[in-house]
Amino acid sequence: MIVIDGIFFTRTMTGVQRVANCLVRELDRIAEPGQFQLLIPAFCPVPEGFTRIEVVRFGHCRGYLWEQVDLALYLARHRAVGLFFENAVPVLYRRGVTYLHDISMRVNPEFWRTGCRGRISECLWRIMYRAIMDSEMQMVTVSAFSRSEISRVYGVPEARIAVIPCGWQHMNNIEADPGVLERLHLERRGYFFAMATAAANKNQDWILRAAAANPQECFVIAGKGTERLMGTVPANLRCIGYVSDREAKALMGHCRAFLFPSLYEGFGLPPLEALASGAEYVVVSDIPVLREVYGDAAVYVDPRTTWQVPDRESEQIPGAEVRAALLGRYSWAGSAEQLLRLCEREDGRKV
Repeated sequence: MIVIDGIFFTRTMTGVQRVANCLVRELDRIAEPGQFQLLIPAFCPVPEGFTRIEVVRFGHCRGYLWEQVDLALYLARHRAVGLFFENAVPVLYRRGVTYLHDISMRVNPEFWRTGCRGRISECLWRIMYRAIMDSEMQMVTVSAFSRSEISRVYGVPEARIAVIPCGWQHMNNIEADPGVLERLHLERRGYFFAMATAAANKNQDWILRAAAANPQECFVIAGKGTERLMGTVPANLRCIGYVSDREAKALMGHCRAFLFPSLYEGFGLPPLEALASGAEYVVVSDIPVLREVYGDAAVYVDPRTTWQVPDRESEQIPGAEVRAALLGRYSWAGSAEQLLRLCEREDGRKV
């Protein structure tokens, strides 16, 4: 039996949780009945829509403690294969398939050392990474770049790390809320849009510099906490804070371009979501992982220098056929098929 660590259902939806949710729902579509169980804490509401994967509520601990105690106990009791999505595994039960989306905490500690809490998190993640490396678990990551980083830093063979990329089809299930443009007094194709948290790797400073260097243009940045930037940014930059999925899809779909100046990523999903939503083009950092994922379908910029907005007819802006070809390369359905085969292989191994 394969038991899915469902702790992600108790957490705010970010990129990691999005990947987990989309893949588990695709697994529910293609798995045999009884092949998987989805284990969630007892306090977690039962997620709806599962027909082939049994949802089981177990254990009363919370957060990481639930993974280390309750989940480990359940897995050991059933001698099950675990499927873990959040870069974390039970240290006392390391059998199964685990995602390592990236190892940014290990290779870029300066991004996370933002006080006592950050240093504690760094220490805990280092322990977790090492526990995974010292096990025989099958690792999964989301790009060839991320696989090479894990292999380089920890000395594990790349053959032990499967690459299963992200998809974008979840955007088809979100109904855009175009009313957000009216509420924010934005014109269609009249603004540049970004979504970025305060995490150092998301590089908010680049967006501030881009707005200052292009005062004739309108820039909008969304994300939890960005509203606190107001008053300290150029007048042509709107900081609107948290937006819903419906609002985000509308803002992506009607922007002139989606901006993603990240300094480090495992995959970089938001530009793919923006293109799937109808963004005219995406502007991304010229870093290896984004070159790998987006190829000729993006405009590349140096994330440490200032950007000048290209002319609308600029040859560097990819055409619609290039963007369509990019979207054709990625799907949650195809990724779930790969993941299912890995899980079945691990379930068939003798222990």
